[in-house]
Amino acid sequence: MSPRMKLLLIVSLALNLFAIGSAAGALIMGVHLGGRPPIPFSNTSMRAPPLLQPEKGAALRVKLRAAAEAGAADRRASRQARREAAELMARDPYDAPAVAAAFARSRASDTAARARIEAALVEGLQVIDAPDRATIGAQMLRGRGRRGGGRPDGPPPPEPPPQP
Repeated sequence: MSPRMKLLLIVSLALNLFAIGSAAGALIMGVHLGGRPPIPFSNTSMRAPPLLQPEKGAALRVKLRAAAEAGAADRRASRQARREAAELMARDPYDAPAVAAAFARSRASDTAARARIEAALVEGLQVIDAPDRATIGAQMLRGRGRRGGGRPDGPPPPEPPPQP
């Protein structure tokens, strides 16, 4: 076999392996060849569960949205405090009390924003029937796509390591 033929055979083999690997990767990633691909990262846990009382569910969503908008300043303050903490971490000499104070401000702002939403939820749930409250509670425990793999049937979040 001539050297040119060997080279062509090696190139052909490499291209075939690339094509097979690409097809296998596409199938593994969920891309359907020759058809319309599915919506990437579609996650049913990100959708609110249907409530048995749609009108009361709509009122609850309005309350929660208003609480979230009211907490926007708190969330901005939290992000700003985290940025300040990051800047302080990079400085030399390292000022641990200043970094801790920035984290404390961030945490306080996060807590204030969350407290607004939780207060609106507590108030709004007063008019929701028990089966719908159970549905909302189950959705809350799923984490709406965070932790647990982002699947409604995903594993629970890992337990924190024991403190020494």
